Amino acid sequence: MPKLTFKRFATMTLAMTALGAFSAANAQEALLYAGGAVGLANTDVGQIVFNQNALGWKAFVGTHPISLLGAEVSYLNLGSPNRTIQGIKQSASTKGMSAFGMIYVPQPLPLVDFYGKLGLARLQADANAYEANCGSSGSGCSLFSFSTKNTTMAYGFGAQAHWGAIAARLEYEHFHTAGGLPSMWTAGLSYGFL
Repeated sequence: MPKLTFKRFATMTLAMTALGAFSAANAQEALLYAGGAVGLANTDVGQIVFNQNALGWKAFVGTHPISLLGAEVSYLNLGSPNRTIQGIKQSASTKGMSAFGMIYVPQPLPLVDFYGKLGLARLQADANAYEANCGSSGSGCSLFSFSTKNTTMAYGFGAQAHWGAIAARLEYEHFHTAGGLPSMWTAGLSYGFL
């Protein structure tokens, strides 16, 4: 059995959603959307016991062809927080791609959607620690440095209100990477077309 990679998962998710758009008897016209969001991101890197908040953002595209199902692919950046503890500077950054299958909760409010999302994220985490008073050359100052990229499960949930082609959303996403559990709360806008 072939290994499930991020690219394969994203392709399968979008293909299944597109198939549902054209084969479901009660499906509405396929709706594609694109948007962006900003918010509070938490970079959690277990190897250096680093857990800091920063401004994060993401850009996304998705489809919601039938009332209960959708799919979304996004690029996200959880920011680059840093701190100094007892003369040691620490910094970290997490960024990458995610692909989610989305399930919308049936409810009677026509302008509001509640949804859950489950998928995969391919994230790169970089972190380092070095002596704060080491001078400008930096040689011999580094105490710890690593860069890792992995693909793991991710989940989230959110709510959105829509007026015609425009939607405003609040959302939470949670990831596993670099021995930590980064996450992000965002507020964003999307525009539907097709």
